[in-house]
Amino acid sequence: MSVAVKLEALQAQIASAGADVFLLSVRDGARPHAVSAVVTWDGDDLVVPAGSRSAANVAAAPAVTLLWPSSGQEYSLIVDGTARVDGDVLRITPTHAVLHRSVLASAPSGHSDGDDPRCKPVLD
Repeated sequence: MSVAVKLEALQAQIASAGADVFLLSVRDGARPHAVSAVVTWDGDDLVVPAGSRSAANVAAAPAVTLLWPSSGQEYSLIVDGTARVDGDVLRITPTHAVLHRSVLASAPSGHSDGDDPRCKPVLD
């Protein structure tokens, strides 16, 4: 289950989640590659430093995911986007975002365990 959020709402969610993020790209067309990064905004783009592996991955396959783990909160933030290499950074245009409910979170009122919404769309 997901809930959609507009770009302004995404900016607010990211401000709340903080700058520490995991960047997931695809290596060799099949294997996931995850790195820890610090994210900032530049206009409508998210920007993260580009290591050599991440830059090579994005050059071959521009679809990426940014993940802010729940860290004891009710939801993790997951943002999909299209990345491009720009010098020593990756510029990511968000395409979709959800708040994904932790399996350890208590069921919201009106829902029983196993029947509660697990995702809220943030950006559709």
